[in-house]
Amino acid sequence: MLTHTNTSTNTTRSPSRYGFNLKASNEIPLARDQADIRSPECRAVTYPRPTEMPLSSVIIIFYNEAMSTLLRNVIGVLNRTPPDMLGELLLVDDNSSLPQLELLEEHLARIEPKAARDKIRLVRRKIHNGIVGARNRGAEEARHEIIVFLDSHAEVTPGWLEPLVARIHEDRTRVVIPDLRPIDLNRLTIPGGSSWPPYKGSFNWRLSFIIIGADPEKDVIGTNKRVGPVRSPIMPGGLFAMDRAFFNELGQ
Repeated sequence: MLTHTNTSTNTTRSPSRYGFNLKASNEIPLARDQADIRSPECRAVTYPRPTEMPLSSVIIIFYNEAMSTLLRNVIGVLNRTPPDMLGELLLVDDNSSLPQLELLEEHLARIEPKAARDKIRLVRRKIHNGIVGARNRGAEEARHEIIVFLDSHAEVTPGWLEPLVARIHEDRTRVVIPDLRPIDLNRLTIPGGSSWPPYKGSFNWRLSFIIIGADPEKDVIGTNKRVGPVRSPIMPGGLFAMDRAFFNELGQ
């Protein structure tokens, strides 16, 4: 388990700025335990050994993110990713203006052990032109074959990376998104339970992203419909994994 000393991340900013209970986030340990919320069927799926799969650059884009949620995300990725699969953890600051984030390097320097800390890189952008520009900068900075984008206020759970990379390892033209669960805005907990029946992304008549039920027979890939990946025509855009070279071939 990675640790982080001096975890005080209090801020005078109003919690309403972030849309969640900032006081609760500041009081929760940064290196907290996170339950394995996968179903028994999903836990039973086997993947190639970490050493047999390509290394990943996990890229977290942030702009004026609360320090506690950002650091908890970072430590969660380091704690719950097989070391042989994580090439680097790349933080891309989209020209944030919050004074507290000026201390980010100081907080990152307290992460132990050093071997995990050395995988973290921080890139500070001098312009703020939206998440797409920041994401492209992250892809340009990435050093490894697979790029995995995460929202700054996300938190990964055990077994999160292996199925994403395994799909791309089989076919480099795949774009894969994880099973997305909401984080409770007040208690900062992540609900468990089965993801059955499956769902996929869609548009409503306003062309906003929505989640709808998937057809297990048509949309779920493979013979085991309880654990197979689900075809989806679109994705929300904040969290996905793909081959870095293929991302560039498509024009980013």
